[in-house]
Amino acid sequence: MTVGESNWLTQFIFTRTRNTAPDGRPLYAYKCEDKKYEELKEQLIQQLQIVDYRKAFVTNFSYYFCLYAAETFCREHETGFWTWETVFKPLGINQPEHQQIREWIKQGLAWWKRPLIEQNGQRRFLTTIACEGGLPLKLLQKNNAAINQFFKATLEDYHSQGYGGIEIAERIGRIQAHRLPPSLRQDVVFHLGGELIASIVELQEEIGYSNNPIITLDNKVPDWRKRLPLRLEDQTAESLFNGLVIRTNELTKLAQSRLRWIGKLKETTQGWQVQKYLECPDVIATEQLCHWVGSETHLPPRLRILLKTSASTEVIALLTLAQGSGKSASYRREWTRRNGAVISANLVQDQHLLFLHVGDFEYPLAVENQEPWGDLPWFFVNKGNNGDLYFIGEGSRQTRAENAYVLSPNGLSAHPLVGEYQKITEIPQLSRSLYKVSGTVDFLTEEDDRYRITCQAEIDFEESYCINGHTLSDALNSYPLYLGVPRIGNKSGIKSANLKTQWKQLNTGAVWNDHTIECVGRIWLRLFDTYGNIEIFRRQVVVLPKSFCIERTIGQGEEAGSYRLHGLMGALISDSNSDKIERTEDEIEISYPVLHTTNLPPITLNLSWGMGKEVSINLPYPQRGAVFQLAGQTLSRDETVSLERLGGLRLFLQDHAGGRRYWLDVELISADALDCELPRLRFRDRLAILISGRLETSLLTWQDRIASLLSSSRSLDALIRLEVSTSQGETLARLNIARFDCFLEPNFPAHQVRLSTSTLEKIGQSHLQNIHLEMLPLWSPKDQPIPLEINLELIACWNLPDQLAPGPWWIVGRDGDWVRFRPILWSISESDVSQSESKLESAIRESNSVLREQILDEVLRELGENPEDSDWFLLFDLIRLSREFPASSMNVLTRLVGYPQTLALALLKSDDELFDCVWNLAEQLPFSWSLLSAYCWQEATSLYIHSLQNALGEIDINGDIVFGIFQKFRERACSRRQYWSSLCDWLQERTFIDKPIQSSPLIISRRLPSFFDEQIANAEQELQSRHDADEHWPPSQEVFDRLELLNEWNLYQHLAPIYRSVRCAPFLASRLSIKGILSNAGTTVPNITEDNWTNLQSLQAYLVTENLIYELRLLRAFDPDWFDTVYAIALTIELSKLPVETTSHD
Repeated sequence: MTVGESNWLTQFIFTRTRNTAPDGRPLYAYKCEDKKYEELKEQLIQQLQIVDYRKAFVTNFSYYFCLYAAETFCREHETGFWTWETVFKPLGINQPEHQQIREWIKQGLAWWKRPLIEQNGQRRFLTTIACEGGLPLKLLQKNNAAINQFFKATLEDYHSQGYGGIEIAERIGRIQAHRLPPSLRQDVVFHLGGELIASIVELQEEIGYSNNPIITLDNKVPDWRKRLPLRLEDQTAESLFNGLVIRTNELTKLAQSRLRWIGKLKETTQGWQVQKYLECPDVIATEQLCHWVGSETHLPPRLRILLKTSASTEVIALLTLAQGSGKSASYRREWTRRNGAVISANLVQDQHLLFLHVGDFEYPLAVENQEPWGDLPWFFVNKGNNGDLYFIGEGSRQTRAENAYVLSPNGLSAHPLVGEYQKITEIPQLSRSLYKVSGTVDFLTEEDDRYRITCQAEIDFEESYCINGHTLSDALNSYPLYLGVPRIGNKSGIKSANLKTQWKQLNTGAVWNDHTIECVGRIWLRLFDTYGNIEIFRRQVVVLPKSFCIERTIGQGEEAGSYRLHGLMGALISDSNSDKIERTEDEIEISYPVLHTTNLPPITLNLSWGMGKEVSINLPYPQRGAVFQLAGQTLSRDETVSLERLGGLRLFLQDHAGGRRYWLDVELISADALDCELPRLRFRDRLAILISGRLETSLLTWQDRIASLLSSSRSLDALIRLEVSTSQGETLARLNIARFDCFLEPNFPAHQVRLSTSTLEKIGQSHLQNIHLEMLPLWSPKDQPIPLEINLELIACWNLPDQLAPGPWWIVGRDGDWVRFRPILWSISESDVSQSESKLESAIRESNSVLREQILDEVLRELGENPEDSDWFLLFDLIRLSREFPASSMNVLTRLVGYPQTLALALLKSDDELFDCVWNLAEQLPFSWSLLSAYCWQEATSLYIHSLQNALGEIDINGDIVFGIFQKFRERACSRRQYWSSLCDWLQERTFIDKPIQSSPLIISRRLPSFFDEQIANAEQELQSRHDADEHWPPSQEVFDRLELLNEWNLYQHLAPIYRSVRCAPFLASRLSIKGILSNAGTTVPNITEDNWTNLQSLQAYLVTENLIYELRLLRAFDPDWFDTVYAIALTIELSKLPVETTSHD
């Protein structure tokens, strides 16, 4: 090469890197333009004419050759296998010997500082050069559709496996090779594909959700193009890139908002344990929630995620509207259990389905890994640096990890093939043994069914399987009854020719079958690998004939009910409850006697085909009546269920005739003296119309109203009575709802606690292993609870530890992670209690009740006057306890409601994590945020803003930080109740003089008060359209006693009294929001005139009693849309009448 030619290469590198030597980037990253490529090719042609190319390896010819070859492959390769002919044909020479080409490549790549690709111990020269050039443009243009599908599938699998780099992406690409034409299933495509996918995922964080990723990257990462083996100057390549970026954004959003069960195996102080915990994002966008439910439905401010198992249905998380509205809204997730949603031990083998409860509907949620773990060996590998062992799957599995852990059922034996195993321990409660495995080890059953575990494999096998099929819908069984043999589905959807489905009966000695014609009864269903002679997956299922169906006739009066069964395939039927069984060919009619009771028992039909082929079907008794069921079990009349289990409570109602009205009557029942002055608190709702003579509904629809009723009582032992009744007053079913359904009994002299006799009978001794007791110091609730030791001599008894610190302790009983037991207060009294700097802590630990309440009142009043008081931390810790325990069980919180300014400050000071907890106090205690007076809010806001300004000082000279904090409060509050917008505008006017409100309803109300009249009239029409004449409208004497406060046009005097309370309630509430003050029932109410409403500083104010609060809750619960809409308008009008005053912070 001449000096000029050498300078060409130096200049080529310098203009791209500002260096005169290569920097190790891939050759495609130098971005050789068309003009430079032609110069490069021309120089090589000229040199080959004057230089013996067979000796060229002794010159720098190899540097040019590697660059030229890489660029030529990228520009010219169009189809088929990569060959050297593509490189040498444009040069006009025959292809040299392979050895000579290899020498050029070795020397050239070393100079370019690039590695040589190796695969299975072999050096890949051609593959390396082809990959250095990037994805061929002509190849992309000719095979655009197939390549797009290939990259999309590879990208999706790469995301699902949690990334991992180029090597992982390349391996995934090889698995997806079937999506490519045979000519493209080559190493070059797989390697370049891996580079492209891994690079795009790395760049996604910079791209974000930009509509133009190329421009965004140009602005943020100027040298980003050098990371891609793709020339974006070509339209096809740019389209491929943009498509993959868009899909990456979609997958990232999906990953951030997906629901997934994570399985783990961990060693604890109690031994090895397995558990599954739910992975759920902290914040969920409305768009994703609509995707969950499958439609763009209107979402209320509060949603619930339900966990359904065979034993119960419970609310595991609350989703609360946090900010925004409509499609831009987002919800904040809050666990109802302290450790989130966790299932442990044998429960991982139970069904655990998730549902989203929206209004009156429950939507099933698609959750990764929600299939229960089965009877096969469970497979775990170590992921990450914390030593956690993650569940990968069951049955036959393989992993790239050096070793794995296997929990194998007792009875299976380990047989190493090319590897070894170590038995670590046995886990009796799971009936399994734990093994550490390396290499390849088979686990065999007594029938020689084989499960193969392989470590150090080329790829991970993490496929998941599930059972799909049609089921019998009328049955009450806790497990599905399949009509015909179900299918075994897999997550990827990829089918393998060597996998086939087989079944056999459960009885010992049964053989596996491929044909399903005679398959009925309880069976094993498995996926079998005929190539490796190993079992991949199996489940136990119950199968009925494919043609099986049931018809029901509901009895009435003295007329018997019956079931008619079809498609029996010759089955014999038995049922001890039946009155008569008649058979004709393949049809059976079973009649049942009339029962003179409304508490109808379920019936069980036993079907038998002989030779162990049996199925039991649980059905409701075919007679008019109603029953409550919990976890598939029919509850007896007047049985008590915990409020926490209301989500799993279902009502079954059936009648032979349609058109009848049925009602759900709900009433608070309390015998406690604390509730003696309460009015009769109840409500009545009409049940939905029966379809085909039957209604099945969840009681979760009424949970908020039932919880509100229960919170109206100060007694922890109060009950809510549910009755299902007819229009004629006949009660068909009755049930009680309580805060707690289990109780502890203290033995103070012996320092012991035990389960009450009724509780032990209820849960049974076999369930005691799930019961855990712990002690919590109420003066320091954030401390780690002290677990109680089990008394080994007494049944269901626990010992308290010695030398407990003086003060009030709670003894808390948990069933798993559920606070099922009523807490016990255990006080340790000593005269020399050490003094604390916290007045609130001292008050809580004060043993003299009179003195304690005096100090508490003083502390709570001082907190309302000082936002910087150090006792706020302890108060917030106590408020956090109300997530698990009733707020009425804590004296501090029950007295807190008497200090509205302290309540207002608590809400103002709350961050995102605490806001819901403080807000929800109004659902548990006798007060309402809506009824805190505007003056109270003004004073609390002024104090809080002043404290923030003092704390920030010169950091916030222009006040933007403080105003931003106030705006954050506005966002949180308005997301819970939209009507807070006007109140926040009103507070802003008085607190932030330099930031005037814009486009506020307050301004409209001041200028044109009549503007809202039409909106109120429209809201009333919508109210009437949602209810008919037969519906029970709740009355309120408390509202009627205060009607003199309302304007004449808000009294609805033209309507019957029964319809007026609901209509008048929001207008009254808005008036009380201006002048109301909280008071105990029975306090004298001062007279008030219309003139007093315009003077906010007036000493006269109208007293808000607890009974009024309770009745307003019931009225709002009857129709929240009416109350919230009209209250927002009425409050705006009331606030607009007040004189504009400002608050100074100087």
